[in-house]
Amino acid sequence: MRHGRGVPEPAELVTRAQLRTRGVSAKMERARVRRGEWQHPVPGVVASGTLMSVWDVLGAALLRAGPDAQVSHQSAVQIWLGREPRSTLHLLLPMGVRVADCRGVRYHQTRLWCPPAYRMGLPLVPPDVAAAQVCAADDLNEADRRALVTGLVQSRIVTPAAVARAAARAPHGRMTQVRRLVEEVLAGAESGPEAALWRAQVEHRMPVPVLNHPLRGGQRSIDGYLAPLRAGYEVQSREHHAATWLADTARFAEILVSDAISLLPVLVQDIEHRLEPLLGEIESFWRTRAADLHTTMPRHVPPPRWRP
Repeated sequence: MRHGRGVPEPAELVTRAQLRTRGVSAKMERARVRRGEWQHPVPGVVASGTLMSVWDVLGAALLRAGPDAQVSHQSAVQIWLGREPRSTLHLLLPMGVRVADCRGVRYHQTRLWCPPAYRMGLPLVPPDVAAAQVCAADDLNEADRRALVTGLVQSRIVTPAAVARAAARAPHGRMTQVRRLVEEVLAGAESGPEAALWRAQVEHRMPVPVLNHPLRGGQRSIDGYLAPLRAGYEVQSREHHAATWLADTARFAEILVSDAISLLPVLVQDIEHRLEPLLGEIESFWRTRAADLHTTMPRHVPPPRWRP
C-alpha cells in the first residue's frame, strides 16, 4: 500500500478485509475499480493496474484461500516443470476449508493432507502427489495427462514408483484411467507419444517392446526395443529433433554398426494422426527382422497389470 492513501502498489495484492482495516471503504474501492486503478483478479482480493499475469492471479488465488492453500494438479506439475501454468488454476485445501471456485480458479479439498513443497517461492503439492492428481484429472484428455506426468518422469523430478504409490490413493471412480498411465510410466515411458505407442501395441496384442532400453552402461538408450530381434524404434519429433538431426543420424548409425541393432524411425505426427497404419508398419518391421535372423516372431506377452 502507498503510505497514507491505501492504494496498492503495482503487483501488490491485498484482501478486501485488509483494505477495510486501512480505512478504505467499499465505496472508495468501487470507485478505483471503475477508474481502472484497481481490479479484482479473484473475488475478495484487490490488485493495482490493468495488466495481470497468470502469476498475479495465482498469488491472488492463494491469498484468497488462506495460509494452508497449495498449488495442485496440472498447475503444480507445470510449475515443477519450470513452465507457466495454463488455463484453469488448481489449488488444494484441507478438508473442511471451503472456498468457492471462481473464473479461472478451481479449489479442491483433500483428507490426505501433506506439507507443501516450494518452488519459485510458491507452496506446491509434492511432485508425486501432483502427478497422481493429473492421472485422475477430469478436465484433461489422455494425451495431456500423459505429457505432464511423463514430463516429470523424464526430468527426474519424480520416479515411476513414486507416481504409482501416490496414485494408489486416487478416487475409485477414476482408477481405470489412472491405471493406464501408471502402467505406462512403470513400463518406462518418458514422453506422451512413447506411452501412447506402447499402449497401442499392448492393446493390439503385438510384441511389447522394452521402453528406453539402456545401451553400453546407460550411455545411450533406445525408445522401444525387442531383444529377441535386436531391433527397435526411435520416436522422432520436429519439435525436439529438428535441430539435432545430424547427431541423431550419427547415433542411429553407431547403434546399427556398434550394437548390431536395427532401428526404425517413428514420427510423433504418425503416432498422433495415423496410428493404425503405423502399427502395421512396425509389425512388418518386426516380421522382416525375424525373417532376416531366421527366427520366430516374438509372441505377445501382456505387461504386468498395476494394482493399487
